[in-house]
Amino acid sequence: VFLNDLHLLELPSMTWTALTTSGSVPRGRCQAVMMLSSDEEIVMTFGGACHSDPQPGQAYGDMVQDLCDVALLHLPTLTWLPAQGLPRHTVQRGGTNALIRTADSRCFIFGGMQSDPGEDQPKFLSTMTEVLGLDS
Repeated sequence: VFLNDLHLLELPSMTWTALTTSGSVPRGRCQAVMMLSSDEEIVMTFGGACHSDPQPGQAYGDMVQDLCDVALLHLPTLTWLPAQGLPRHTVQRGGTNALIRTADSRCFIFGGMQSDPGEDQPKFLSTMTEVLGLDS
């Protein structure tokens, strides 16, 4: 089961609280990466993975869906913003990415995974792509 829930960790008490969000809630997934915008109002979620129900003898690449979508969460209202028109990076997809923010607030996606149809093992990537427009 792949989830799309959101929780808050209260560091002083080390307790988790489930948060209720609204808007265009992204599909459930694992291994997604998230980054906070420099104004600390938007969280960008990129990629991850999910899969269809496996069939006996089915190759790994035929059941895994490496996601390459972007979802934005507006923190003050806990509203997921519509994903239409947001960039997709079909080569650098999957759940082994890292999101990196430099000192000058530039953002990069590093790594990724491709689980191609018919393949039994994913291909891991060492590609880096700059994310433009997160703070605009």
